[in-house]
Amino acid sequence: MNNEIKIERISISLVMTVLVASLGYFVDVFDLIIFSIVRKQSLVDLGITGTDSLSVGLHLLNWQLAGVLVGGILWGIYGDKRGRLAVLFGSIICYSVANIANAFVHGETAYAICRVLAGLGLAGELGAGVTLVTEVLHKSGYRIIGTMLIAVVGLLGAVAAAIISTHMHWRNVFLTGGIMGLVLLLLRMGVQESRLFMDIHRQGVKKGDIIHLFSEKRRAFKYFSCILADAHMYFVVGILLTGSPEIAAALGVQPVPSAGMVIGTAYLAMSFGDLASGYLSYKLKSRKKPLWVFHVMALVAIVVFLYVPSPTQMGFLAKALFLGFSVGSWAVINANAAEQFGTNLRALAATTVPNAIRALLIPMSFVLDILKPHFGIIHTAALIGGVTITCALFFLYRLEETSGKNLDYIET
Repeated sequence: MNNEIKIERISISLVMTVLVASLGYFVDVFDLIIFSIVRKQSLVDLGITGTDSLSVGLHLLNWQLAGVLVGGILWGIYGDKRGRLAVLFGSIICYSVANIANAFVHGETAYAICRVLAGLGLAGELGAGVTLVTEVLHKSGYRIIGTMLIAVVGLLGAVAAAIISTHMHWRNVFLTGGIMGLVLLLLRMGVQESRLFMDIHRQGVKKGDIIHLFSEKRRAFKYFSCILADAHMYFVVGILLTGSPEIAAALGVQPVPSAGMVIGTAYLAMSFGDLASGYLSYKLKSRKKPLWVFHVMALVAIVVFLYVPSPTQMGFLAKALFLGFSVGSWAVINANAAEQFGTNLRALAATTVPNAIRALLIPMSFVLDILKPHFGIIHTAALIGGVTITCALFFLYRLEETSGKNLDYIET
């Protein structure tokens, strides 16, 4: 009888961990994608219109991603030194307060400051959640299922943001995201720390040392390969989806869809893509094979999105569906990053890798700004997309397979 009670408690604890990590990523994506959805509406309210809108929007998005990049490093180190739960608490307070403040901005400078602070907070959520779930679900099949659920529920946060933005003023959308984060904080109280982390914490193992991550050539190459093997992900989100109104106008789409409409459509498809890629990973007992399938699909989807004629709004949204599904491999990407490294560096790697992928948009947007006046938005986007997907395919080939890997080890 006692054993039965113990098993029941453990199973409820595991379910609670996955549920809270999933809802945490839901709010994370909601808050992360808000700006891309309300960009035009908010900038018009602040007096920024016309050709400056996309440039200023990408500039503000770059500030957010700069915060994400720095936050990823800080939260990653903190997660390995103090625990995964400490990051979940700290990060959600940071980005919730920042988004509430964002509801009251009246100028570009204040907007940029709020985006930086939101980025700092948002950087910790996914990596800490994935690290915690991969460590509490020891069997390789359960690990990918847990990570898949996080990604699927999380990506629906973008769909929710797109729907809510059609019924609310942009300031209230920011306010809603911040309040949801603070409410979620209460659920965190019932989640327990990872046993693998607690074991090495009691042993006094050195943890979260960023220099140690790069001290060995093989380990450093593996880390950068995890980032560059998915270089195209934020090209799709940050340039194609965020800039979709401008791309649609250049393609002669009538009427031009809003960014919220395109992003909501693509993210809904992305969540189904994550279900499919996670299932493939589970059935094939591989992380790399489903990524190969989805990377090649993404290459085709980028070409279709930019060059296949679609004069109607429905046709353009259909291309956005295909594009979103083709990059629905976020669960496998993050599971792979977490599984590549030992427990003493796992939170650092799992937190910084997705944020570094997001931050790749910063150099991409600079290239877009430089080349767009000469080649137009379509051809410039195609050039950037071609480089990033080629890079992703090369470094995916160089990554090691991690499915079924025992995670109870440390990096020496």
